[in-house]
Amino acid sequence: SMRVKIQKSMLLVLCITLLTTFSLLIAATYFQSLNNMKAELKQEAVYIQTAINISGTKYLEDMDAAQVKTRLTVID
Repeated sequence: SMRVKIQKSMLLVLCITLLTTFSLLIAATYFQSLNNMKAELKQEAVYIQTAINISGTKYLEDMDAAQVKTRLTVID
């Protein structure tokens, strides 16, 4: 009947709307988290650079002893 067709159409519209909204929210959250991680990584690089400038390679040796699996490449 016409009523069933209308209900199916409305349900389809609802599902598409929910899926689209959910996808947009996930994408926005992902990109915000990615930008936060990039900013934190840049800040950590500045901290490491400052520590190397202050104490030289001794800082790197101390960090290597603390975390063996971490790799840091110094670029002049």
